Amino acid sequence: PSGGEPAGYVVRSDLRGISGIAFPRPDGEPAEVELRVGGGLVNRTFASQKALEPSAYAGRTIGFNFPMKQVWAKVRKDEAIEVLAGGRPLRYRAGRGPGRPIPNHGVRELEGKGIAELVAEGRLINKFGRIQAPRHESEAWAGKALGNYARLNELFEREFGRSLYVFYGAMLGFAREGGILAHDLDLDLAYFSEETSAEGV
Repeated sequence: PSGGEPAGYVVRSDLRGISGIAFPRPDGEPAEVELRVGGGLVNRTFASQKALEPSAYAGRTIGFNFPMKQVWAKVRKDEAIEVLAGGRPLRYRAGRGPGRPIPNHGVRELEGKGIAELVAEGRLINKFGRIQAPRHESEAWAGKALGNYARLNELFEREFGRSLYVFYGAMLGFAREGGILAHDLDLDLAYFSEETSAEGV
């Protein structure tokens, strides 16, 4: 998109989350999408999921989703919800008109702190829309996850002669940050197999 063309659209805002499409950057890379509540940045992602709607873009990998399961309870109904792609605000629903405000499914009065304040203090919104402390700051969680790894690895070596190694997000965390990713939810493990069929594996 250039000039007055839209950078994308917010397609859905309901109790599950806020989702839509954002067109790629000029270099072809996925657009970075930000969710703002009351002007404060609370979450960011890339538009790299398969779009389901609008139908003109279905199947293209330009979709994004912000899960909001626990988040709405930390949003006041009078706070503006904004979604930006590459710094440009996205309209709610596709079409030629100016668009409407993104629906806010928050609460009239907050119990405790709002989501913008919680995020500013270091809380994260995980992929299920739950608010959590960063995992790399939780020694108890890290100890439990790595303790489970030790027990599982011992079992796999004894029973199957296979050693387990960290994989996916767990491997990325150790490679990129020297530990567990802040927003991680689990410990991904894998092993090598010489089998060549699903049944054999």
